[in-house]
Amino acid sequence: MPEEGEGRELIERFLAHLTGERGYSPATIAAYRSDLFSIEKRTGPLDGLTPVALVGYLLAEREAGRTASTIRRRLAALKSLTNYAAAEGLFDKPLVDLTLPRRVEPLPKPLRPEEIEALLAAAGRRLERAKDSAKYAYKLLSPTQRALRDLALLELLYASGLRVSEALSVVWTQLDLRAGYVRLTGKGGRQRVVPVGETALGALTRYRDALGLPKRADPVFCSRPGAALKRNRVNRLLAELAAEAGLDLAPGPHRLRHSFATHLLAGGASVGLVNELLGHSRLRETQRYTRVEVSRLEQAHREAHPRSRRKG
Repeated sequence: MPEEGEGRELIERFLAHLTGERGYSPATIAAYRSDLFSIEKRTGPLDGLTPVALVGYLLAEREAGRTASTIRRRLAALKSLTNYAAAEGLFDKPLVDLTLPRRVEPLPKPLRPEEIEALLAAAGRRLERAKDSAKYAYKLLSPTQRALRDLALLELLYASGLRVSEALSVVWTQLDLRAGYVRLTGKGGRQRVVPVGETALGALTRYRDALGLPKRADPVFCSRPGAALKRNRVNRLLAELAAEAGLDLAPGPHRLRHSFATHLLAGGASVGLVNELLGHSRLRETQRYTRVEVSRLEQAHREAHPRSRRKG
């Protein structure tokens, strides 16, 4: 069996291919690396992978309680790597008999409009309470600037349906506050232009004005001028605001994206339009949001219609 270094070299070569030629995002590359290293840890170097080792890995994963979606994701990463290696002449053939577990996609869980309003109201109250001292630490945002930033970020995530990674990577040159749109480069290097609603535009304008004259190449949402805000800070912010708003669960930023899509469809927007705004590569990625709306309507029918309720 080849040495571990050789197996790792294959993985890194594959990841470099995904980055340079396929345009995958750093977050996706990190997920591929984690999954492939996880398999390699149990099976040994992947360029010496045998069917017996693979079966042993699958049995161990199931015994460890891994979900079907986790196993599927890791095997999909492995299949991509072996197909790449076969195409490069590194393997004799790809693992054509590698069967992935059936995917069961859970329905997205959007927030209700009133829950969105409660989150935004909590962010607004933070802004009202913010007080700046006469002298503030050099190069750090003041309490008012931070509160304006947080409110503008939430408004943008809900108004435009951005992935949190997209929002945190936006720089001022991508944001046109006069025309009311943001220009994005999403997954796979796909570019799109997304409109920003009037409320979000107002929040972003107030935030920009509070910063003074931010540099055009600076990230819009920053911890300090020139330093992009981190994703874990957004998660913490939403958890804090959810607690202040009295919500049962802290929503992750992706639930704001789910809410954006579901509320647009409920308001009459077409699946094609929502697909374009979300930056999905396939229509079926967006069509699952229609299932959310149908499920909601079915529930409302059961609760309201006299012939839908069970008789006691």
